[in-house]
Amino acid sequence: MIKKTTSFSLSFVFLILVLLDQVTKFFFPTIYLNTGISFGLQPDLSTWFVIIILSIVIFSFQIFFKTKTFIFELSKTLFFAGAISNLIDRVFLSGVRDWLSFSLLGFTNNLADIWITIGILGIIWVEILEFKKKKNK
Repeated sequence: MIKKTTSFSLSFVFLILVLLDQVTKFFFPTIYLNTGISFGLQPDLSTWFVIIILSIVIFSFQIFFKTKTFIFELSKTLFFAGAISNLIDRVFLSGVRDWLSFSLLGFTNNLADIWITIGILGIIWVEILEFKKKKNK
């Protein structure tokens, strides 16, 4: 079970991650204004569509994931910090500012995309461990 102090700490981490992403997008030149989702998929998504999808994801987390470990909560924090920071861009700029270039891999990104990716990988990792634990009982 997550303690209230840990929840407060994760809220602080959430805020710092969103601010860090927004600040870096301000100080580094935008290479690409991504109007789609990660890796340039689905160009020109409407902001309302993204808000609806994000709402479904939040609802799904509450319903389907009952794990309450620190790693799981940190992973959720990373995921939602990235999603909210990108949503801020989408609402105010009609796209997400990508400034990190991965030329060898052929795509651009930002810190929020990295937070989202690490968050998803953490959630998958925790769920695999939980599945193995239940399987061994």
